Amino acid sequence: MEENIAQQSKTPLHQHISDWIKLEIREKRLQIDDKIPSENELAQQFSVSRLTVRRALQTLEQENLIFRSQGLGAFIKAPISRKRMVNLNSFNEDLSQAGITPSNEVVFEGLVLPPPHIGNLLGVEDQKKVYKIDRVRYGSARPFAFDKTWIPAFYGQLIVDSDLSKRSIFDLLEKEYDIAIEKGCQRFDAAIADEELASHLDVPINTPLLVIKRLIYTTAGKVVYYQQRYLRTDRFSYEMILERSTDSLISSNDVGIKEFLPVFEPKADEFSLVI
Repeated sequence: MEENIAQQSKTPLHQHISDWIKLEIREKRLQIDDKIPSENELAQQFSVSRLTVRRALQTLEQENLIFRSQGLGAFIKAPISRKRMVNLNSFNEDLSQAGITPSNEVVFEGLVLPPPHIGNLLGVEDQKKVYKIDRVRYGSARPFAFDKTWIPAFYGQLIVDSDLSKRSIFDLLEKEYDIAIEKGCQRFDAAIADEELASHLDVPINTPLLVIKRLIYTTAGKVVYYQQRYLRTDRFSYEMILERSTDSLISSNDVGIKEFLPVFEPKADEFSLVI
């Protein structure tokens, strides 16, 4: 009988079973904690061997759709709630959410003439000074990143006299001045630690670093700051889950990033996000 089914479809036998159970879940005929038919029942229903049924159940278990209890059978599992990190967070927020205590050391703050390309990004006139703040970003008292931040004078004067050792720029602007941060544009690059970066990050000179460059905007579309963040790659990384669609009816503008997660203390060849 299994051979007859195989001849009728190129879909593997075990997938017929797993697809049927997924349909039962989608149509709510099987709900959380419901027991699914036994291996014997599924084998009879689909006229397949129990080995084929077991393979189907293994697939569903790996996809976190079912769980099995010794001696009782298999049951529908509650969906895993994941926080999608496709959001604009401050570095302090990311650290705190990972259970790491954030702190900052301001090593420079003051008015400077920005490089021309940074002045253009900030939308300031030529030869007009902006505030610059350089900070070492610590996680549980260990250096994780070094930030260079250029801020137009209007926003900089609100920040420069504040204590940034424990607070983020986001936190100050939003809570103290009711300036809402709406969006940001981020770009990822690579860099090599020069003498300054090596000293602040406690790494050897020429150590490879991850660089995040970002422009931050208010709800009015005004640039709040431009920042270059240099990160130790042994203490920080990003993981994401992407979806590929072959449906021509889906707009090419639809976002394929389903999860985007900062990972602290990343382990080689291991993923924090499990599909």
